[in-house]
Amino acid sequence: MNYWIFQCKQDRYNIADPYVLYSGMKGYWLANQYRSDMKPGDKVFFWLAGESSIRGIYGYGVLTSTPYKWERGEDVGYSVDIMCTERLNRFMPVADIKGNIDLHEMRILNMAIGSNFLLSTEEGQEIESMIQRMEA
Repeated sequence: MNYWIFQCKQDRYNIADPYVLYSGMKGYWLANQYRSDMKPGDKVFFWLAGESSIRGIYGYGVLTSTPYKWERGEDVGYSVDIMCTERLNRFMPVADIKGNIDLHEMRILNMAIGSNFLLSTEEGQEIESMIQRMEA
């Protein structure tokens, strides 16, 4: 099982809106990077890009498919099906994540270009622990 961060921008897919990202939501996400590593059951954290006042994790869930190719006219891409198992009561801001020494090497903190970021098992487990403490 892998851990992922799936990133989006507010002007394209505003997961800060609880009507867009909510517990039990099913949908799909672009799978531009690391497609061959994505498997059903992998855990994913949903990340909103942007200013530090909104940037961070808004929920978590699982991948429910392997990536698949799609075509719309001349546009071709890859997506993967997802389910948000839990929307956080309050988002986990990037400042909290940067403040955790165990997460300093996360790719999204050092090179935030892209929609998919593979986490190490340790990073994924640390984020899960942070969420458990925050939501307690």
